[in-house]
Order: sequence, then C-alpha cells, then structure tokens
Amino acid sequence: MLWSKQVLQIVSLVYRKHGRTQSTLSGTAMESLLVREKDTFVLHQPGLRERLRDGESVICAEGYMWELERRGFVRAGVFTPEVVIDYPERVISLHEEYVHAGSDVVEAYTYYGHRQKLKVIDREDDLEALNLNSLKMARDVADKHGKLMAGNLSNTTTFQPNDPETAEIARQAFKEQVEWAVKGGADYMIAETFNDLQEAIIALDVIKTYGKGMPAVVTLVIYSPDRTTDDVPVPEALRRLEELGADCVGLNCGRGPDTMLPLLREARKVCKGPLAALPVPFRTNQKQKTFQSLTDPISAQPSAPYRLQQTATLGPISPATGRNPRPHIARNRPQPSAPYRLQQSAIASSANRLAGKTKKCTGKKNKMFCHRAEALWLQYKLKEMLNIIFADRSGMSQAMRGRGLNFRAEFPTRLQWAYDHPKQNMEFNFSNSASLYPLDLECVQCSRRDIRRFAQEARDIGVQYLGLCCGSSSHALREVAEVLGRKPPASAYSPDIGKSFVMGKDVKGHAKKIREYMIGDTKITEQD
Repeated sequence: MLWSKQVLQIVSLVYRKHGRTQSTLSGTAMESLLVREKDTFVLHQPGLRERLRDGESVICAEGYMWELERRGFVRAGVFTPEVVIDYPERVISLHEEYVHAGSDVVEAYTYYGHRQKLKVIDREDDLEALNLNSLKMARDVADKHGKLMAGNLSNTTTFQPNDPETAEIARQAFKEQVEWAVKGGADYMIAETFNDLQEAIIALDVIKTYGKGMPAVVTLVIYSPDRTTDDVPVPEALRRLEELGADCVGLNCGRGPDTMLPLLREARKVCKGPLAALPVPFRTNQKQKTFQSLTDPISAQPSAPYRLQQTATLGPISPATGRNPRPHIARNRPQPSAPYRLQQSAIASSANRLAGKTKKCTGKKNKMFCHRAEALWLQYKLKEMLNIIFADRSGMSQAMRGRGLNFRAEFPTRLQWAYDHPKQNMEFNFSNSASLYPLDLECVQCSRRDIRRFAQEARDIGVQYLGLCCGSSSHALREVAEVLGRKPPASAYSPDIGKSFVMGKDVKGHAKKIREYMIGDTKITEQD
C-alpha cells in the first residue's frame, strides 16, 4: 500500500500525540495503525501486547488509593474505594491529572473493590455499581486522550495458602471483577499486589478464562524476605507466571526503588518477556526493605501510633462527661513525643479513688462516669497482672519486644484509649510502633532525583512497563515520562530554576544576599 508524504506526516503527528515515541512511520507500520472502515481509514490505537512486542515502554500510573487518602477521600486502614460512588468527580480528576503527567494507561480504581473488602464497610450492595462506574470513568478519560484503559484485580486479604475454601472465594471475587471489566471495555487487566504466588496464579487463570483474550499484567508485592509469603523466590515466581501466560510480570508496591530493582535484575536473568516495575516512592534500604518498615531518619525515634499521639497531649484520662480532658491538664503538660504512659502509682491512686465512687453511680447522668471508673480499675489490675507475668523479661515478653511492643508499659494506655474511643477502637493500631507506615511517611519520600534514577536504571535493566505505586504523585510520574523521552502536557511546566531570581545562574545585588540568607551560607555582617 502506498501512502502520500502528507498522510504519513499527519498520522505521525497523531501517533506521537497519543504517546508513541517514533518520529516517522513506514508504510508497513502505517498499515498496523490504520483500519479501513468502508472508504475511510481511521486511527487504530495499538494495544498493550503490540506496544510491548515492539519494544516500547508503557507508563502506568497507579497509587490511586494512597493519593485519594491523602486528599481526604479514602479511609486509611480499610482503604476501600467507595469514593468512586461518593465523589466520582475526584476520581475523574485524578485520572486526568495522571494522564497530564504522562501515563499511557488509565487504570480503573477498583483496588480493594471486591466483595470481601466491601463487606467490611457494609457496602457489599454497592459492589457491581462501584466496579461498573469506575470502569466507565476510566474508559471515558482514556478515550478522551487516546490512552489504554485497564481493569484491576487486587489481593483479597482473605486468601490462605493451600486452603481450597479461601482459594475458591478469591476465584469468585476475581471472576466477578473480570466479567465487569470485559463489560466495561477494558483493554487489559492488571492483577497486582499479590504477596502469595498461589493467589496471583488464581487471578491470572481467571483473567485467561473469563477475560475474552485480554492481556494480563501480573505483579507481586515482595516484603523483607526476597520471596513470596508462600515461600517462592522472586525470580522463580515471576518465571512461573510468565510460563502460565501473563503478558507482563513484575513487582509493585511494598518496596521502594533501591530495594525493588535488585530483585528485577535477578528476574531479568530468567524471564524472557516484558518486566514491570512499580515501586513505592519511598527511600527504602537494605535494613528497611519495605515502606512498612521505615523509621524516621532524623530523630532516630520511632513514630508513635497515630491515635496514641493524638491522645498523648490530652492527659491520662477523659473526665466523667466523656468529652475533652480537663483544660488545665492539657494546657500545663508539655506535649510528649511518644505515647503518654500512665505511671503505675497514678493509675493506682486514680483507680482506688474512683472505685470508691462507683456505688454512687445511679441514673443515666453518672453512667459514663461509672464505666470510666470501672475501666480504670480494671486497667490497674491488668497492669499488676502483667507485671507479675512478665517480671522475668523472658518468654512472651521477649517475643513482644521483638515485635516492637513494650507490652508491660503500653497495654494499659492502649486499653484506656480503646475504652475512651469506642467508635474507633477497632481501628486502633496495635502494630509495630516503630514504623512510620502508614500515616507518617512524608519524611522518607523519594526526591525527584531519586525517581529519575529509578526510571533510568529500570530502563537499563530492560523493564518496559513502569510506574509508581502507593505514594505516587503527578510530579514524580512526570519525571518517569521525561526520562523515557516523553513530553507529556505537564512538561510544559517542568522546572526552570535558572529563571529564579535567587536560585538562577546570574544572581546579583541584593538577591545574592537573600540567597545566602536562605541557605545559611553567609557571615551576617552589620548593614550599612
């Protein structure tokens, strides 16, 4: 088929606008891009398989759950995507933002949008509407900008290795979501964040069985050991997924760039097909391989559990009314940097004092006070019991300390908090208090330079499918796109520090002094 030079130029421009990197197209390539409809040729958007087969890089923006939590539309802890129904415009806005930053893919936000997770928040009845609405929003944005649209599967959180019952529950949950993705017009399926290879294999099998030929990208999450939680080494796990028919295999979430890339280098030795890398943009290291294990690098002190930190500044116990603690307690006590731990003597005296008043607790007015007194007395007795049990600092006590729990010191305070916050006590963080995860990670976030280095190294390894997971943001995604030679719309606003009046190249006069004051590189002299 012969093509005029003008037609080649026009389609080449459209081709590049939709994310392709070639600057010219041959007649043969043109035939793969144009489809005849009667007497007219229309642009054919290359699919995922075609792009990967041609050696192209594909950028996929993930991290919707994390970013929407930061914006106040997802509840940390359960992390379910009801925002799709409650505030759909926020999800659409984030889709647009990621496309603007350079994503080739609009991923439907159905992560944790399966039956098992929606049961937790009593919104199982919204399951189908949530999935179909999310797929439609993603499809509309993808069509508007000429991008691919991906459906999404995630770990069920209920799967148990070698357990046929939970395996079947997972299979049915995946089947529902894949069938909805087909109905919603997804171009391919993403199956992500599987810590068990067995569950990932089930997800892949469901995609191949019910996905009507859709490509599948399957990524595992690897925690501190370099293997899955069903004890399969990473290279072997990815090779098995590839052999079972996944179009692209790799890793997402859990690890940051510096601890994910070494695993992919090993995987590259055994995997023949495309690899995927979507790390969390946090500064993990060989001692703290996951963002769940990161601690504050400046203070060298663990981050106290979020709820305890809030309670810590307010005194040891709420007043009888159940409202805020007495003002003079909160006002006069310095704000502690760690959870406030009640001293045994204080507990004992308060408990004895309040226990004597429980006999007077009659009527609704004093009911709350009575419960407070009973709780405090029980707290003291529990502490006495724990002091006896763990007095030798051995056995279970050592196990508790190994998990980051000072059980003798922390349990009474945690019991008090749970009692004072009945609506929230089920959400209370009893996990390792040394971790910044999940609410205090800003101090260990990757810089733009870190992200550029990740994209460069991933490209050099031969990773074709790149993105960022939990913690992703548009400016970081733009860094990935620009390393790969892209110029997304957001590149029109890429930094140009040379034009800064204090950080530019030719800083003179008073601006120079301002810069010196800013960075502290000056000896302050007496002004004229």
